[in-house]
Amino acid sequence: MIIGLTGLRIFAVLLTLPLAAADLPQPSKLFRVSEVAFVAATALDVQSSRGLVERNPLLGRSDFTLQNQGAKALAISAGVVALEEFIVRRRPGMARVFKWLNFGMAGVHGGVAVRNWRLK
Repeated sequence: MIIGLTGLRIFAVLLTLPLAAADLPQPSKLFRVSEVAFVAATALDVQSSRGLVERNPLLGRSDFTLQNQGAKALAISAGVVALEEFIVRRRPGMARVFKWLNFGMAGVHGGVAVRNWRLK
């Protein structure tokens, strides 16, 4: 199985985080799409890294498992989205900046996921 049940649950929760604030004033639909893309690409990166050695010193260098490194990576992504939401509520103009940062990071995480799957 590519994604375990725990990984699927975490992915589902993180994927819906940007959509949970649907009743609040919306910065833009593209901003929401960028958040979903960022979280989805992070989840793909986490899934593709299972069984490999983590090379990111911020996450610690050890064998990559969903319980240790995956949870850290997904929690960091959730924290980034929550911080963006906090800032955009106070400064709506920042949504444009975060939108492009999210798409950029989604591309980075997606590229890392492709690389990881090629290594296996």
